[in-house]
Amino acid sequence: MAAQGITQDQIDDLREVAPNKMLEDMKKLSQDEGNLEFRDSVGATPLHIAVAQGFEKVVEFLIEAKVDIHAQDEDGWQPIHAAACWAQAEIIHILVEHGADLESKTNNNETPLIDAR
Repeated sequence: MAAQGITQDQIDDLREVAPNKMLEDMKKLSQDEGNLEFRDSVGATPLHIAVAQGFEKVVEFLIEAKVDIHAQDEDGWQPIHAAACWAQAEIIHILVEHGADLESKTNNNETPLIDAR
């Protein structure tokens, strides 16, 4: 990459595009008094998505905005299940600090402590 003139700073900046865009979108939605807990086609909320993607600053923003950290998608997954499934250790810590339950069960009786994949 160095031979192509690509620097580590450029790579780092590119890695932040998606989380920065989601954070910007969530802030705008919040300012417009929109619903920060809307659902996609499988019942996932923006918190589920931010957790699964590892977008820590989006997770923190949504928690500060008081979204439901126990929201379940159609499979009964709470954001804590997604964090565990995708090995988002720091996000697991953040969620637990804010009351997420490591014993919560999905529709298949899986807990975050069990490999939910």
